[in-house]
Amino acid sequence: MKTENSIDKDALEGYFTSEKKEGFWRTNGECYRPFCVNKPRVPFTIVFVEDWIKGEMGVKDNFRYYTDVEYQQLVREECSIKTTESLGIPLTRFINMGSTIFASIFGGRILYRENSSPWIEPIIKDPSDVKNLFDIMRVKHILDCGQVKQWVEGYKIFSDSNGDDCRIYFGSYFHGMATIGCMLAGATNFLYMMADYPEETNLLMEIITEVAIKFMDEMRCLTGESETGLILANDDLGLLSPELYERFCLVPELRLFNYYSHSPSDMRGYHSDSSCSHLFELLKKLNLTDINLSPFTPLEELRKTFPDVVIHGQIPPLFFRNASIAEVVDCIRNTIKAAGSDGGLVLSIVGCLNEGTPVDNILAAMWAVEQYGRYSNNNSAKDMTNCNKPRELTQGMPMGLEVE
Repeated sequence: MKTENSIDKDALEGYFTSEKKEGFWRTNGECYRPFCVNKPRVPFTIVFVEDWIKGEMGVKDNFRYYTDVEYQQLVREECSIKTTESLGIPLTRFINMGSTIFASIFGGRILYRENSSPWIEPIIKDPSDVKNLFDIMRVKHILDCGQVKQWVEGYKIFSDSNGDDCRIYFGSYFHGMATIGCMLAGATNFLYMMADYPEETNLLMEIITEVAIKFMDEMRCLTGESETGLILANDDLGLLSPELYERFCLVPELRLFNYYSHSPSDMRGYHSDSSCSHLFELLKKLNLTDINLSPFTPLEELRKTFPDVVIHGQIPPLFFRNASIAEVVDCIRNTIKAAGSDGGLVLSIVGCLNEGTPVDNILAAMWAVEQYGRYSNNNSAKDMTNCNKPRELTQGMPMGLEVE
Protein backbone atom coordinates (compact mmCIF):
# COMPACT_ATOMS: atom_id res chain seq x y z
CA MET A 1 0.00 0.00 0.00
CA LYS A 2 1.38 3.37 -0.96
CA THR A 3 1.46 5.99 1.73
CA GLU A 4 0.69 9.68 2.12
CA ASN A 5 0.35 11.60 -1.12
CA SER A 6 1.83 8.76 -3.19
CA ILE A 7 -1.58 7.05 -3.05
CA ASP A 8 -3.13 6.52 -6.48
CA LYS A 9 -6.24 5.09 -8.12
CA ASP A 10 -4.90 1.54 -8.37
CA ALA A 11 -3.87 1.54 -4.72
CA LEU A 12 -7.29 2.80 -3.67
CA GLU A 13 -9.05 0.09 -5.65
CA GLY A 14 -6.81 -2.54 -4.11
CA TYR A 15 -7.37 -1.24 -0.60
CA PHE A 16 -11.14 -0.72 -0.63
CA THR A 17 -12.77 -4.10 -0.91
CA SER A 18 -16.55 -4.23 -0.55
CA GLU A 19 -16.12 -5.29 3.07
CA LYS A 20 -13.79 -2.38 3.85
CA LYS A 21 -16.15 0.15 2.27
CA GLU A 22 -19.11 -1.08 4.31
CA GLY A 23 -16.92 -1.32 7.39
CA PHE A 24 -15.84 2.30 6.97
CA TRP A 25 -19.43 3.53 7.29
CA ARG A 26 -20.25 1.19 10.16
CA THR A 27 -17.30 2.58 12.06
CA ASN A 28 -18.22 6.10 10.97
CA GLY A 29 -21.50 5.84 12.85
CA GLU A 30 -19.57 5.40 16.10
CA CYS A 31 -17.51 8.56 15.59
CA TYR A 32 -19.99 11.40 16.08
CA ARG A 33 -19.52 11.91 19.82
CA PRO A 34 -18.45 15.57 19.98
CA PHE A 35 -15.33 16.67 21.83
CA CYS A 36 -14.50 13.11 22.75
CA VAL A 37 -11.45 11.13 21.66
CA ASN A 38 -12.79 7.89 23.07
CA LYS A 39 -13.99 6.92 19.60
CA PRO A 40 -12.35 5.24 16.61
CA ARG A 41 -11.47 8.31 14.52
CA VAL A 42 -12.61 11.60 13.04
CA PRO A 43 -16.06 11.16 11.41
CA PHE A 44 -16.65 11.91 7.72
CA THR A 45 -19.99 13.28 6.49
CA ILE A 46 -20.84 13.15 2.79
CA VAL A 47 -24.22 14.34 1.47
CA PHE A 48 -25.19 13.24 -2.04
CA VAL A 49 -27.16 16.25 -3.26
CA GLU A 50 -29.29 16.33 -6.37
CA ASP A 51 -26.80 17.99 -8.74
CA TRP A 52 -24.29 15.21 -8.08
CA ILE A 53 -26.95 12.52 -8.44
CA LYS A 54 -28.25 13.97 -11.71
CA GLY A 55 -24.73 14.10 -13.08
CA GLU A 56 -23.95 10.53 -12.08
CA MET A 57 -27.18 9.23 -13.60
CA GLY A 58 -27.13 11.39 -16.74
CA VAL A 59 -30.45 13.07 -16.02
CA LYS A 60 -31.44 15.35 -18.92
CA ASP A 61 -34.95 16.43 -17.92
CA ASN A 62 -34.20 18.87 -15.12
CA PHE A 63 -37.81 20.07 -14.81
CA ARG A 64 -39.16 16.56 -14.43
CA TYR A 65 -36.54 15.63 -11.87
CA TYR A 66 -37.58 18.43 -9.51
CA THR A 67 -41.34 18.26 -10.10
CA ASP A 68 -42.05 14.52 -10.43
CA VAL A 69 -41.31 13.04 -7.00
CA GLU A 70 -41.76 9.43 -8.10
CA TYR A 71 -39.32 9.91 -10.99
CA GLN A 72 -36.84 11.58 -8.64
CA GLN A 73 -36.98 8.64 -6.25
CA LEU A 74 -36.50 6.17 -9.10
CA VAL A 75 -33.33 8.00 -10.14
CA ARG A 76 -32.16 8.15 -6.51
CA GLU A 77 -32.78 4.42 -6.05
CA GLU A 78 -30.75 3.62 -9.16
CA CYS A 79 -27.98 5.94 -7.99
CA SER A 80 -28.10 4.26 -4.58
CA ILE A 81 -27.17 0.98 -6.23
CA LYS A 82 -24.10 2.67 -7.71
CA THR A 83 -23.02 4.38 -4.48
CA THR A 84 -23.47 1.17 -2.54
CA GLU A 85 -21.23 -0.67 -4.98
CA SER A 86 -18.61 2.05 -5.44
CA LEU A 87 -18.56 3.58 -1.95
CA GLY A 88 -20.29 1.11 0.34
CA ILE A 89 -23.09 3.53 1.28
CA PRO A 90 -26.69 3.68 0.02
CA LEU A 91 -28.59 6.92 -0.45
CA THR A 92 -31.11 7.75 2.22
CA ARG A 93 -34.69 8.61 1.31
CA PHE A 94 -35.26 12.29 0.68
CA ILE A 95 -37.57 14.50 -1.36
CA ASN A 96 -35.64 17.44 -2.81
CA MET A 97 -37.44 20.33 -4.51
CA GLY A 98 -34.22 22.35 -4.62
CA SER A 99 -33.00 25.31 -2.59
CA THR A 100 -36.01 27.49 -3.48
CA ILE A 101 -38.52 25.57 -1.38
CA PHE A 102 -38.49 27.98 1.59
CA ALA A 103 -38.63 31.15 -0.51
CA SER A 104 -41.44 29.67 -2.62
CA ILE A 105 -43.74 29.86 0.40
CA PHE A 106 -43.88 33.63 -0.12
CA GLY A 107 -44.75 33.37 -3.83
CA GLY A 108 -42.69 33.95 -6.93
CA ARG A 109 -42.26 31.97 -10.11
CA ILE A 110 -39.88 29.02 -9.93
CA LEU A 111 -37.41 28.83 -12.81
CA TYR A 112 -36.24 25.42 -14.01
CA ARG A 113 -33.28 26.02 -16.26
CA GLU A 114 -31.49 23.29 -18.16
CA ASN A 115 -28.77 21.57 -16.11
CA SER A 116 -29.34 23.79 -13.09
CA SER A 117 -31.01 23.66 -9.73
CA PRO A 118 -34.32 25.60 -9.53
CA TRP A 119 -34.24 29.33 -8.89
CA ILE A 120 -36.93 31.86 -8.04
CA GLU A 121 -37.91 35.23 -9.45
CA PRO A 122 -37.81 38.00 -6.81
CA ILE A 123 -41.22 39.18 -5.68
CA ILE A 124 -40.12 42.34 -3.87
CA LYS A 125 -39.56 44.87 -6.65
CA ASP A 126 -39.98 47.86 -4.37
CA PRO A 127 -39.71 48.17 -0.57
CA SER A 128 -43.44 48.89 -0.42
CA ASP A 129 -44.04 45.34 -1.70
CA VAL A 130 -43.03 43.95 1.69
CA LYS A 131 -46.43 44.89 3.13
CA ASN A 132 -48.05 42.65 0.51
CA LEU A 133 -46.34 39.66 2.18
CA PHE A 134 -47.87 40.36 5.58
CA ASP A 135 -50.91 38.15 4.92
CA ILE A 136 -48.69 35.06 4.51
CA MET A 137 -48.43 34.93 8.31
CA ARG A 138 -52.20 34.47 8.48
CA VAL A 139 -52.31 31.51 6.12
CA LYS A 140 -53.88 28.61 7.95
CA HIS A 141 -51.61 25.94 6.50
CA ILE A 142 -48.14 27.01 5.34
CA LEU A 143 -47.65 23.51 3.92
CA ASP A 144 -50.16 24.41 1.19
CA CYS A 145 -47.91 27.18 -0.14
CA GLY A 146 -45.40 27.15 -2.99
CA GLN A 147 -43.27 24.09 -3.61
CA VAL A 148 -44.02 22.86 -0.10
CA LYS A 149 -47.43 21.63 -1.29
CA GLN A 150 -45.69 19.47 -3.89
CA TRP A 151 -43.27 18.17 -1.24
CA VAL A 152 -46.16 17.19 1.03
CA GLU A 153 -47.94 15.38 -1.81
CA GLY A 154 -44.77 13.38 -2.45
CA TYR A 155 -44.39 12.64 1.23
CA LYS A 156 -47.95 11.29 1.40
CA ILE A 157 -47.19 8.96 -1.49
CA PHE A 158 -44.25 7.55 0.48
CA SER A 159 -46.27 7.35 3.67
CA ASP A 160 -48.97 5.32 1.94
CA SER A 161 -46.49 2.95 0.29
CA ASN A 162 -43.97 2.54 3.12
CA GLY A 163 -46.07 2.97 6.25
CA ASP A 164 -43.92 3.20 9.37
CA ASP A 165 -40.77 2.82 7.27
CA CYS A 166 -41.24 6.27 5.74
CA ARG A 167 -38.77 8.24 7.85
CA ILE A 168 -38.38 11.45 5.86
CA TYR A 169 -38.01 14.56 8.02
CA PHE A 170 -37.78 18.17 6.94
CA GLY A 171 -38.64 20.27 9.97
CA SER A 172 -35.23 21.18 11.37
CA TYR A 173 -33.85 23.32 8.54
CA PHE A 174 -34.51 26.79 7.18
CA HIS A 175 -32.62 29.47 5.33
CA GLY A 176 -31.05 32.32 7.25
CA MET A 177 -32.37 35.86 6.99
CA ALA A 178 -29.83 37.12 4.46
CA THR A 179 -30.44 34.26 2.05
CA ILE A 180 -34.24 34.48 2.18
CA GLY A 181 -34.02 38.26 1.81
CA CYS A 182 -31.79 37.94 -1.27
CA MET A 183 -34.12 35.37 -2.81
CA LEU A 184 -37.24 37.47 -2.24
CA ALA A 185 -35.82 40.83 -3.32
CA GLY A 186 -32.66 40.03 -5.28
CA ALA A 187 -29.29 40.54 -3.62
CA THR A 188 -28.66 44.13 -4.74
CA ASN A 189 -32.17 45.38 -3.95
CA PHE A 190 -32.13 43.63 -0.57
CA LEU A 191 -28.89 45.39 0.38
CA TYR A 192 -30.29 48.75 -0.75
CA MET A 193 -33.46 48.10 1.23
CA MET A 194 -31.49 47.35 4.39
CA ALA A 195 -29.55 50.56 4.02
CA ASP A 196 -32.39 52.89 3.02
CA TYR A 197 -35.66 51.33 4.26
CA PRO A 198 -35.13 50.00 7.78
CA GLU A 199 -38.84 49.90 8.64
CA GLU A 200 -39.70 47.72 5.65
CA THR A 201 -36.63 45.53 6.27
CA ASN A 202 -37.60 44.91 9.89
CA LEU A 203 -41.11 44.00 8.78
CA LEU A 204 -39.67 41.55 6.26
CA MET A 205 -37.52 39.95 8.98
CA GLU A 206 -40.61 39.60 11.19
CA ILE A 207 -42.59 37.98 8.39
CA ILE A 208 -39.77 35.56 7.52
CA THR A 209 -39.39 34.54 11.18
CA GLU A 210 -43.10 33.87 11.65
CA VAL A 211 -43.30 31.89 8.42
CA ALA A 212 -40.22 29.84 9.36
CA ILE A 213 -41.80 28.86 12.68
CA LYS A 214 -45.14 28.00 11.09
CA PHE A 215 -43.39 25.94 8.41
CA MET A 216 -41.19 23.96 10.80
CA ASP A 217 -43.97 23.42 13.34
CA GLU A 218 -46.35 22.14 10.68
CA MET A 219 -43.66 20.01 9.01
CA ARG A 220 -42.68 18.39 12.31
CA CYS A 221 -46.32 17.63 13.02
CA LEU A 222 -46.79 16.11 9.55
CA THR A 223 -43.69 13.89 9.60
CA GLY A 224 -43.66 13.04 13.30
CA GLU A 225 -40.18 14.46 13.80
CA SER A 226 -39.54 14.61 17.52
CA GLU A 227 -35.98 15.96 17.51
CA THR A 228 -35.41 19.45 18.81
CA GLY A 229 -32.75 21.72 17.40
CA LEU A 230 -32.30 23.80 14.26
CA ILE A 231 -29.89 24.33 11.36
CA LEU A 232 -29.87 27.60 9.41
CA ALA A 233 -28.37 27.71 5.91
CA ASN A 234 -27.27 31.25 5.09
CA ASP A 235 -25.06 31.30 2.00
CA ASP A 236 -25.56 35.04 1.40
CA LEU A 237 -24.45 35.96 4.91
CA GLY A 238 -21.07 37.27 3.78
CA LEU A 239 -22.72 40.10 1.81
CA LEU A 240 -23.72 41.84 5.04
CA SER A 241 -21.61 44.19 7.12
CA PRO A 242 -21.55 43.59 10.87
CA GLU A 243 -23.77 46.64 11.28
CA LEU A 244 -26.45 45.33 8.90
CA TYR A 245 -26.38 41.81 10.30
CA GLU A 246 -26.67 43.02 13.89
CA ARG A 247 -29.38 45.54 13.09
CA PHE A 248 -31.69 43.28 11.08
CA CYS A 249 -30.76 39.58 11.28
CA LEU A 250 -29.21 38.72 14.62
CA VAL A 251 -32.33 39.01 16.76
CA PRO A 252 -34.63 37.06 14.36
CA GLU A 253 -32.09 34.24 14.00
CA LEU A 254 -31.54 34.13 17.75
CA ARG A 255 -35.30 33.90 18.19
CA LEU A 256 -35.46 30.89 15.88
CA PHE A 257 -32.65 29.10 17.71
CA ASN A 258 -34.16 29.82 21.11
CA TYR A 259 -37.55 28.57 19.90
CA TYR A 260 -36.24 25.20 18.70
CA SER A 261 -33.13 24.66 20.83
CA HIS A 262 -33.99 24.81 24.51
CA SER A 263 -31.18 22.83 26.12
CA PRO A 264 -27.40 22.41 25.66
CA SER A 265 -28.08 19.04 24.02
CA ASP A 266 -30.03 20.64 21.14
CA MET A 267 -28.23 21.37 17.90
CA ARG A 268 -27.80 25.01 16.92
CA GLY A 269 -26.17 24.54 13.52
CA TYR A 270 -25.11 27.24 11.05
CA HIS A 271 -23.95 26.92 7.46
CA SER A 272 -22.61 29.53 5.06
CA ASP A 273 -20.52 29.07 1.94
CA SER A 274 -19.59 32.74 1.92
CA SER A 275 -16.58 34.36 3.53
CA CYS A 276 -18.06 35.61 6.80
CA SER A 277 -15.17 35.90 9.27
CA HIS A 278 -16.06 39.59 9.73
CA LEU A 279 -19.28 38.38 11.40
CA PHE A 280 -17.81 35.74 13.70
CA GLU A 281 -18.10 37.83 16.86
CA LEU A 282 -21.81 38.34 16.16
CA LEU A 283 -22.38 34.69 15.26
CA LYS A 284 -20.99 33.77 18.67
CA LYS A 285 -24.08 35.41 20.18
CA LEU A 286 -26.22 32.66 18.61
CA ASN A 287 -24.61 30.15 21.01
CA LEU A 288 -23.96 27.76 18.16
CA THR A 289 -23.09 24.11 18.72
CA ASP A 290 -22.14 23.21 15.11
CA ILE A 291 -20.74 25.26 12.23
CA ASN A 292 -20.12 24.59 8.55
CA LEU A 293 -18.57 27.87 7.37
CA SER A 294 -16.47 29.27 4.53
CA PRO A 295 -14.03 26.59 3.32
CA PHE A 296 -11.24 29.14 3.02
CA THR A 297 -11.37 30.28 6.64
CA PRO A 298 -8.27 28.94 8.41
CA LEU A 299 -9.20 26.17 10.81
CA GLU A 300 -7.05 27.73 13.48
CA GLU A 301 -9.20 30.87 13.29
CA LEU A 302 -12.43 28.86 13.50
CA ARG A 303 -11.25 26.90 16.51
CA LYS A 304 -9.96 30.00 18.29
CA THR A 305 -13.22 31.87 17.72
CA PHE A 306 -15.52 28.92 18.42
CA PRO A 307 -13.61 26.85 21.00
CA ASP A 308 -16.51 24.62 22.09
CA VAL A 309 -18.31 24.33 18.74
CA VAL A 310 -18.13 21.28 16.45
CA ILE A 311 -16.51 22.23 13.16
CA HIS A 312 -17.97 20.53 10.08
CA GLY A 313 -15.53 21.07 7.19
CA GLN A 314 -13.22 22.28 5.78
CA ILE A 315 -13.16 20.70 2.30
CA PRO A 316 -13.81 23.28 -0.47
CA PRO A 317 -16.35 21.77 -2.91
CA LEU A 318 -14.76 22.97 -6.16
CA PHE A 319 -11.35 21.85 -4.95
CA PHE A 320 -12.79 18.45 -4.05
CA ARG A 321 -14.24 18.08 -7.54
CA ASN A 322 -11.11 19.12 -9.41
CA ALA A 323 -8.30 17.88 -7.17
CA SER A 324 -6.08 14.89 -7.78
CA ILE A 325 -6.20 11.95 -5.39
CA ALA A 326 -2.93 13.09 -3.84
CA GLU A 327 -4.27 16.61 -3.34
CA VAL A 328 -7.39 15.28 -1.62
CA VAL A 329 -5.25 13.24 0.75
CA ASP A 330 -3.11 16.29 1.55
CA CYS A 331 -6.22 18.37 2.25
CA ILE A 332 -7.69 15.76 4.59
CA ARG A 333 -4.42 15.19 6.42
CA ASN A 334 -3.86 18.93 6.92
CA THR A 335 -7.43 19.50 8.07
CA ILE A 336 -7.23 16.74 10.67
CA LYS A 337 -3.83 17.98 11.83
CA ALA A 338 -5.19 21.52 12.26
CA ALA A 339 -8.44 20.75 14.09
CA GLY A 340 -8.92 17.06 14.70
CA SER A 341 -7.08 16.48 17.94
CA ASP A 342 -9.79 17.74 20.31
CA GLY A 343 -12.53 15.44 18.98
CA GLY A 344 -14.51 18.42 17.74
CA LEU A 345 -14.03 17.98 14.00
CA VAL A 346 -16.43 16.35 11.55
CA LEU A 347 -14.71 16.17 8.20
CA SER A 348 -17.10 17.34 5.47
CA ILE A 349 -17.51 19.61 2.49
CA VAL A 350 -18.40 23.24 3.17
CA GLY A 351 -21.44 23.44 0.94
CA CYS A 352 -22.47 20.56 -1.26
CA LEU A 353 -20.95 17.80 -3.34
CA ASN A 354 -20.52 19.40 -6.75
CA GLU A 355 -21.68 17.66 -9.88
CA GLY A 356 -18.82 15.73 -11.45
CA THR A 357 -16.94 15.06 -8.22
CA PRO A 358 -15.18 11.73 -8.91
CA VAL A 359 -15.94 8.69 -6.79
CA ASP A 360 -12.16 8.22 -6.57
CA ASN A 361 -11.86 11.51 -4.68
CA ILE A 362 -14.47 10.38 -2.17
CA LEU A 363 -12.59 7.11 -1.71
CA ALA A 364 -9.37 9.09 -1.27
CA ALA A 365 -11.02 11.12 1.50
CA MET A 366 -12.21 7.92 3.19
CA TRP A 367 -8.72 6.46 2.97
CA ALA A 368 -7.11 9.60 4.38
CA VAL A 369 -9.58 9.71 7.28
CA GLU A 370 -8.65 6.15 8.19
CA GLN A 371 -4.93 6.83 7.91
CA TYR A 372 -4.72 10.16 9.70
CA GLY A 373 -7.87 10.46 11.76
CA ARG A 374 -7.44 7.66 14.30
CA TYR A 375 -7.32 8.95 17.86
CA SER A 376 -5.37 5.95 19.11
CA ASN A 377 -2.46 7.21 16.99
CA ASN A 378 -2.81 10.84 17.99
CA ASN A 379 -0.73 11.50 21.08
CA SER A 380 -1.71 15.18 21.15
CA ALA A 381 -5.44 14.45 21.48
CA LYS A 382 -7.18 16.33 24.25
CA ASP A 383 -9.96 14.35 25.93
CA MET A 384 -13.03 16.57 26.34
CA THR A 385 -15.52 13.81 27.11
CA ASN A 386 -17.06 15.94 29.85
CA CYS A 387 -17.73 18.87 27.56
CA ASN A 388 -20.95 20.72 28.32
CA LYS A 389 -22.44 19.66 25.00
CA PRO A 390 -22.62 15.84 25.31
CA ARG A 391 -24.50 15.25 22.07
CA GLU A 392 -24.76 12.39 19.62
CA LEU A 393 -24.41 13.88 16.13
CA THR A 394 -26.39 11.18 14.39
CA GLN A 395 -27.12 13.37 11.36
CA GLY A 396 -24.50 16.04 11.56
CA MET A 397 -24.08 18.72 8.90
CA PRO A 398 -24.30 19.86 6.22
CA MET A 399 -28.02 19.56 5.79
CA GLY A 400 -29.96 17.08 3.76
CA LEU A 401 -30.89 20.17 1.81
CA GLU A 402 -29.38 21.56 -1.34
CA VAL A 403 -27.46 24.63 -0.25
CA GLU A 404 -26.26 26.54 -3.27
